[in-house]
Amino acid sequence: MTQTDFAGIPIILTADRILLADYPTLLDGMTAASQTSGTPAWLMRRFVSPPAPVDGFRARKAPLGLRLLEAALREAGFSAAEVAVVPPEELRKAIGERTRLVAISSGDPLGLGMNDSTMSAIADGLPYAPLWLAEMCAQLREIKKGLPNFKIILGGPGVWQVEQNPAAGRQLGIDDLCCGYAEEKIVALARAVLPPLPRGGRGGEALTNAKAALDSSEENLPPLPPLVKGGRNNIIPSILAPTNMGVVEVSRGCGLGCSFCTIRAQPMIHLPVEKIVRDVEVNVGGGATSVCLISEDFLRYGAENVELAPARVLELARAVRRTKGLRLIQLDHVNISSVVRFPAAELKVLHDLLVAGVTHDYLWMNLGVESASGALLAKNGGLGKILPHPVENWERLCSEAVDKLIAAGFTPMVSLVLGLPGEKEDDLRQTLRFVQAQRAKRLTIFPLFYAPINSSAKAFQFDDMTPLHWEIFRLAYAINFKWMPAMFWDNQRGAGVPWLKRVLIQGAGWLRMQDWRWRMWKRARLSEKTC
Repeated sequence: MTQTDFAGIPIILTADRILLADYPTLLDGMTAASQTSGTPAWLMRRFVSPPAPVDGFRARKAPLGLRLLEAALREAGFSAAEVAVVPPEELRKAIGERTRLVAISSGDPLGLGMNDSTMSAIADGLPYAPLWLAEMCAQLREIKKGLPNFKIILGGPGVWQVEQNPAAGRQLGIDDLCCGYAEEKIVALARAVLPPLPRGGRGGEALTNAKAALDSSEENLPPLPPLVKGGRNNIIPSILAPTNMGVVEVSRGCGLGCSFCTIRAQPMIHLPVEKIVRDVEVNVGGGATSVCLISEDFLRYGAENVELAPARVLELARAVRRTKGLRLIQLDHVNISSVVRFPAAELKVLHDLLVAGVTHDYLWMNLGVESASGALLAKNGGLGKILPHPVENWERLCSEAVDKLIAAGFTPMVSLVLGLPGEKEDDLRQTLRFVQAQRAKRLTIFPLFYAPINSSAKAFQFDDMTPLHWEIFRLAYAINFKWMPAMFWDNQRGAGVPWLKRVLIQGAGWLRMQDWRWRMWKRARLSEKTC
């Protein structure tokens, strides 16, 4: 098959550059997602969010969500010639007259999420996630002028933003939205726009068969529904190719009920150890030196409801650690209540399994404190995070969890949410007291602006910041400036990032840190004058 014979991939899966870039570790990806246009575009594209490596136009590594959709489509019978994960820079090469569906994943399509809204308020400029999504959608609209037969569907964790603002979706050129887990729905959507294709051939023969089938039905393409709701999807396919940052799903859902979380009502389910190890092996076989085991609460792995099963957690860690060629194993979220109840000896064993054989001094875990006021957290649906402990013990539990993780060798990464509905001065003073108590400890604390996931609540904005908010912010970042450079260096070293690149990233980070110091000082002074 020559290039002139190529007429496009029927089903294309893609994402904005923030999601579909080449990050060595999860911390790199999180850092990139926190940047605004105040960071020069050349620096972003070259060093912070370098382009995803490709084979032709196919991404060698891709976000986990896209890899799961790809796997679901392949399991449903669609061939490799019919499905491709394509970076935004390669879309013109992959789209042709036979293309029928371009499915986009975005974490923050309009920049309304907690992270982006906080960063744009403090650091000035526009977040890169919505900027690069708009750039990609403009490219797709231009392509669609000459090739009008494909649908553009938007999904991902940030799709709620466009669901609440249809006009923004129309401006982007989005035809349809898919909310929630989508492995099953993407198959139905693909079948809706793509008739059954003849099987039995591979490579060029399969594409020739696809062309013939599509030619026979171009005039009668059924429309997609305007909003598709994804389900729980208990049957989760195994990935076929490496993911960005070596991300591997361990558990799905949470179910603890926080009103500011999109999966608050999704009960947690756990994937089998064998599947998790297989996904890890796919990443390592594709050249990854590090993986990140993703769960809303890793310490609840294998447990029923909120009960814990430490033996199963360690069984999983041991199984993953046996993977040949794997250097760094990272985790994402753990719940404070789980840390408090997890045996200290087993927590230390877990840490040692994750770092075994690797020089890695800052293995971090994300702890969702949100507010040190248990009463405020409970008002916002967070009672499930606190149980089975009394609400009034929440502040003490938060400090206890931090201390326990540090004693086991971890570096806690604490998140706070400023401006939760019903927040009062006493709640802020309680949170401030918690932050003050952490100043001498090895951890990071990231305060974020409250961003509602429904239109009935008001988002917290820069103008809502009081001197107490600013004091929390200032103290938290004084801690972050102390520990983040070492954490970043250590994570990249553990993943095998070359020394020179680490030095360049450290230099860029130091300059950004000085800029942030100045901006926060200026913002705080302005806030004091207006209060």
